[in-house]
Amino acid sequence: MRPTGRFFTVILATMTLWILACGGAQQPDAAPQSAGPVSTAPAATAAPQAQAQPTPVPTAVMQGEPVELRVGAVADTYRNDENDMSRLNIGLYPLNVNIFDQLVLVNHDFQLEPMLAESWEYRRDTGSWRFHLREDVAFHDGQPFTAQAVVEMVATYWSQGAGGNRLRIDASSAAAVDELTVDITPVKPHLRLPEELAHSAYGIRAPGANPLDGVHIGSGPFQYVEYVKDDHIAAGKNTEYWGAVPRVDRIEFRFMPDPNTRILALQAGDVDVIFDVPPEATSLLEGLDDIQVLPTGVSASQYIMVLLTGEEPYVLTQDIMVREALGYAIDREAILEVSFDGYAEASQLFSPPGVLGEYADRIVGYEYDPDRARSLLTEAGWTAPDGADIREKAGQPLTLEFINGFPAGPENGQTAEIIQAQLREVGIDLKVTNVPDNATYSSLLKDKQGDLFLEIGNQNSPSACFLASLFYSRYETPGSYARGFGPGPLGWPHYDDAIDACNGALTTGEAAMHRAEAIGILVDESRSLIPLVGITRIYAARDHVQDFDPHPVRLHVRWDSLSADR
Repeated sequence: MRPTGRFFTVILATMTLWILACGGAQQPDAAPQSAGPVSTAPAATAAPQAQAQPTPVPTAVMQGEPVELRVGAVADTYRNDENDMSRLNIGLYPLNVNIFDQLVLVNHDFQLEPMLAESWEYRRDTGSWRFHLREDVAFHDGQPFTAQAVVEMVATYWSQGAGGNRLRIDASSAAAVDELTVDITPVKPHLRLPEELAHSAYGIRAPGANPLDGVHIGSGPFQYVEYVKDDHIAAGKNTEYWGAVPRVDRIEFRFMPDPNTRILALQAGDVDVIFDVPPEATSLLEGLDDIQVLPTGVSASQYIMVLLTGEEPYVLTQDIMVREALGYAIDREAILEVSFDGYAEASQLFSPPGVLGEYADRIVGYEYDPDRARSLLTEAGWTAPDGADIREKAGQPLTLEFINGFPAGPENGQTAEIIQAQLREVGIDLKVTNVPDNATYSSLLKDKQGDLFLEIGNQNSPSACFLASLFYSRYETPGSYARGFGPGPLGWPHYDDAIDACNGALTTGEAAMHRAEAIGILVDESRSLIPLVGITRIYAARDHVQDFDPHPVRLHVRWDSLSADR
């Protein structure tokens, strides 16, 4: 396979790095829970206190000058939509800048740890989760953190839209037992609730702080300074933080959608840390004396969602034989070699393997078999006229639109182009639409304007039910994923049964079994999901950045323990 398009852009950028350099010198497990009162997680481990260190910028500074860390982040996908209170997420998600504390955290091994909740237990008699809150915590505006703040978050934000669906709560689900105790009662049994709350979207705002007015007040180690859409977001050290005070005074995240721009900014010293290094650039960065490359464990999955419920012209994938042919026509090894340069692994699981544990082998998936793909298409009535490359049926060409894709087109590497060439080999014409931003992608997804959608999805929660619940169709108002790709209403109701069983499982092992069952239905029965690879995230930093141990999942990264020592 000859790489094309953006791959050459990356090569040119990395060649530039080489010239400049020469001239200048485990697998995660789901968090344990139980149906009855559970033993709580150990006390949160706080990062050690430290005095401010010399600034990590490459220019000389006077001793005592504020320490500023500059981070080259990916595209700005924050939203502040007054029509969807669950998506008022500046500073929260998907770029978590540690302004907001959560009730619980998830560590590198996908286990829960206390944060604002010191302990929690399931109350079998009421179906409630009771959270015992940390004392002596204050929001950045001086308000004390109490149970009432959690009640307000549930009523105003968490219960709205997709968030309410995922948590299975409504506006009245939370009640203060006393000042530091709060009960959250799902409207349907949900034994994965604490695990779901580890998602950074469930950071807690100060009561009365309205993000629509530009007020972003939490209780985290950093406090909001400013946000300029598509340019940067900045936060400053919270000197009154209840835990360890951050080691840097200010941290600024600069939005740089193009990975080559991030790499060159790091090499030039314009930023100190960068997100998501393209795998093909890592060997060159590793050769630079003043750069450190920091890969994480596998946490993300790249996959294709195949539209089940489209309207003209997006109806061709309603034929299950076409969907099955797509799976056999794709060579994952080519994707690994060109798009990820070894910093990934072929995977059929739609999940980090450790989340499924012993049940991972229940998903069969696809082997690369283009002859079988051709046979399936012929059986479905798609044939190639003499001398034609593209198959036809009743005079209509087999042309599909491929939307690339969440979280942003460049992050998906060359996968779209690789698959485009592979599908052409079996007679499918793939039209690739590279989406410029998250809002455009969400609009196309909502309106079902495409046949195939390419995404990278993270295991953002330790819950075994996470990600797979996207396609659950029994919510009162199903989301875009369920309406376009959910198999439940189309002959596979046992998919929704499996998600219900996952959320109601008494143990994490039982939950993993039901998640594996659900993924098997998506991949091997309805053929509505084609998993491709499991992805390792790669960060890079200048050598004066110390103590940075990035979480496998971007939205769980902690910035409060970083130091700078030139």
